Amino acid sequence: MRPDPEVQGFRCNVDTRINKQRAVQYDAIVGAAAYLKAMRASKDLDKAIWHYNHSDKYVRAVRGLAAAIERDPGM
Repeated sequence: MRPDPEVQGFRCNVDTRINKQRAVQYDAIVGAAAYLKAMRASKDLDKAIWHYNHSDKYVRAVRGLAAAIERDPGM
């Protein structure tokens, strides 16, 4: 990756992501993983998620969704 790219804001609808997960449509997962890696999620996951959508409520929603998927991968 070039050292000088400027990352612009992204938007995401949690309900859409849940519906895609249920429909076994994983296309967005690869893009989300690449974005989180670029945002140094291994150092501070909440900050990386916040940079994706500047909302503490969104960060909590994503963390809650991740926890639900971890508990029940087939949800």
